[in-house]
Amino acid sequence: LRTITANNNAVTGTFELSDAPNLTSVTLSSNAQLPYGFTGLVLRNNPALTNVVAGNNNISYIDFTGSDAITTLNLNLNGLENIAVADLPAGLTHLQLLGNNLETVHIGDHANLVEVNVSSNQITEFSIGNVPNLTQLIISDNRISGHLDLTGLPLLNRLPANNNYLTSLDVTGTNLGNVTGFLFNFGGTLDVRNNLLTGPDDVAGWRTLPLEIGVGQVASTFRMWPQ
Repeated sequence: LRTITANNNAVTGTFELSDAPNLTSVTLSSNAQLPYGFTGLVLRNNPALTNVVAGNNNISYIDFTGSDAITTLNLNLNGLENIAVADLPAGLTHLQLLGNNLETVHIGDHANLVEVNVSSNQITEFSIGNVPNLTQLIISDNRISGHLDLTGLPLLNRLPANNNYLTSLDVTGTNLGNVTGFLFNFGGTLDVRNNLLTGPDDVAGWRTLPLEIGVGQVASTFRMWPQ
């Protein structure tokens, strides 16, 4: 058994598959036809497992003990209320947790993460340590307030952080701080619209920060800071 794909079914309760030495991929998306039906995902002791995609379910409990080779974990649109990133597989590179019910996310030092998406949750407390390979951090549409320190992310080049309550931001030493002009495509390089920032001085480490940026092919513009 190497792969499992069971999208668009009616999985209920806890799905468990453990001790499968050749399993590399599990895909269990869109099994939420029954209210609160698919609530747990247990994949223990699967040493070859690298890819787990289980979005659009009602999962609130996960256990990947002994499945340390997982690099991609997509649990978007589920019911997770907490996540202990330190307990996830150390080799994880892509972590997708969009649209859950998370309130607190603390990511400490992590050697391998490249992308983290925790947008559209209920996060009020967020922190991240030294993550040297992280290029994308997506934290938009939460309730994150106060100061956010991202100085431990030297390769960071994409930060959608719009629709929060940030009052200050430090991107010193990141690739955001090394940009000499602002390129805004879908998602943006730095998007801090609809926060509580009062001006460019609230973003430490940004070398050049225009106040008015066009959005893709849309003719209208927006102002990053209040007038």
